[in-house]
Amino acid sequence: MKLQALELIHVAMPLVSPFRTSFGTETVREALLLRLATDGPDGWGECVAGTEPLYSSEFLVASAAVITKHLWPRLVAYERGHGPVAPAHVAQALAPVKGHPMAKAAVEMAVLDAYELLRQLIDATDDLVGMLVVAVIPPDLVSDEKRGLPSYAALQLRVADEVRDRRRTNPFASLVRLDVRLEAVR
Repeated sequence: MKLQALELIHVAMPLVSPFRTSFGTETVREALLLRLATDGPDGWGECVAGTEPLYSSEFLVASAAVITKHLWPRLVAYERGHGPVAPAHVAQALAPVKGHPMAKAAVEMAVLDAYELLRQLIDATDDLVGMLVVAVIPPDLVSDEKRGLPSYAALQLRVADEVRDRRRTNPFASLVRLDVRLEAVR
């Protein structure tokens, strides 16, 4: 999965009834949605920081600045230096930035969501009778132990153990090199 763009969407939702706390009363809930565009499925995240730094030192305007000026560039740089970014890599990529747990969680959620959509496709293969799904991925995504599919163990095990029907031979196996990697998982 290759990162392509990150879009921040500011939303303001009127509340059905006012929300009162010791910090004040809210009639509108503002949030920051993140859409992570990849060369595969898009991932979505949400930054839950408030509009003002009353409950926490984080607030939406600052979170948007931290995401666009610090977190996103570090994630892109990590991908350039290490290859595809899996959910397990996000915390390491963002670690140099101190604090901002809500902004970091939003970015991590977007990456995780993109991978989750891939997992759901794999889980749904039993329902896709008569359908051929072809995934074109770079070879290093399959073979690279530290940066590719092997670093995302849950997805790799699903492919190896749940998707492949071990009772039948795959007539297309000779067209792909995936079997070499999956044999080592068994």
